Amino acid sequence: ICREYLRYRTTTIIPKSNGAKGNLWGESTTFNCYRIIRAFLNWLAIKLPSFKPNRLANLDVERPKPNLETFTNMEFKKIVEFMDDYKDDAVWFWFIPMLRVMLTSGCRISEVTNMRINDLNFIDNDGTKVIEWGFVGKGNKKRVVYIDDADAYNDVWKSITDKKNKIRTDKEYVFHKHYHKNGNNQYSSSSGGGIVEDIDLPFTSSGIQHKFKKMVKFLKINPKLTPHSTRRFFITEKLLETGGDIPLTALLVGHSSFSQVNHYQSHNQQSEMLIGRKNSLSFKDVIKRKKGIKE
Repeated sequence: ICREYLRYRTTTIIPKSNGAKGNLWGESTTFNCYRIIRAFLNWLAIKLPSFKPNRLANLDVERPKPNLETFTNMEFKKIVEFMDDYKDDAVWFWFIPMLRVMLTSGCRISEVTNMRINDLNFIDNDGTKVIEWGFVGKGNKKRVVYIDDADAYNDVWKSITDKKNKIRTDKEYVFHKHYHKNGNNQYSSSSGGGIVEDIDLPFTSSGIQHKFKKMVKFLKINPKLTPHSTRRFFITEKLLETGGDIPLTALLVGHSSFSQVNHYQSHNQQSEMLIGRKNSLSFKDVIKRKKGIKE
């Protein structure tokens, strides 16, 4: 029955409740649904001794192939120029700093939205300003990310300091909810538009995803790109930058096994300590590399 249901969802379009046209399930949705059903039946087997366990263990549901899609050279150039041109724009000012942190550090969208001031340590490494960011990431794993990109450093510093350049004590999150709501030009909630700010709340992952889609449409780039594409971009460029250092790249992005990064690179090298290494991406270096410019 499970096999028939999954086949049905991958071959039959089901209209949405509002009458809109639905979509066929793809590989990822199908596999995730299979895992949920399998887990539920296994839970029933624990609760009901008479219920046969592992009923779907041998169901031939294909695991989705890893999506390695990332930005083309032109798309990357458009994004860099977009961040420079719209960093102070009322519509984009809150989104660009988080986008830059994701691009330069390879962090997940959930990690940047939950970045906390108390998780940061600002250090000087031989004249280079570095943010040491410690947090608990996916899988409840403790991670430390070092952000040494100057623009990303300044974005974070600006987000957590007041007009006197002092660390703010009135909020917890680095990127608290602070955006411009569509409406007229009056900064008043009663007018239907203006600045909306809540220092006690972070942005949501869905909010960043929604804004990312708007940026993709605005820049007329590949509509299949998602916020996770920034992580793929980081992995790909770090492998190029380090000559294929899979252990180091896996360490930088918090992958527990090298096989995840191995999707991007076939050969392996020994890892090195993070501190003292160039841990985040420099857009200038990436552009030079793409143009074939050598130091």
